[in-house]
Amino acid sequence: MSNLTTTIQAFQFDESANSPDLTDEEIASAIVTSNNEDAILHLGQDCVRCGEPFHIVRAKKLFRFPHFYSRMGLECSQGHKETKLFQVTWLYKKT
Repeated sequence: MSNLTTTIQAFQFDESANSPDLTDEEIASAIVTSNNEDAILHLGQDCVRCGEPFHIVRAKKLFRFPHFYSRMGLECSQGHKETKLFQVTWLYKKT
């Protein structure tokens, strides 16, 4: 049996590992991504208010078993702000 298989079988979920500031409502509306290109498509959208491109101003890694998330703070040059939550479990999977 490989070390990875042994590690997965021995995994014990600890609820304290969940990010306390990640709500059920956010998770329900999270943008599910399957790779880097998929995430970039969603991040490359322009501001709906002024049409200017968004830039990432902050990113926070979050966890809610069994998925990983990234909360991205976006801002355009006109100062309009938006926050998007991405499911990015693929970033943490071993191949």
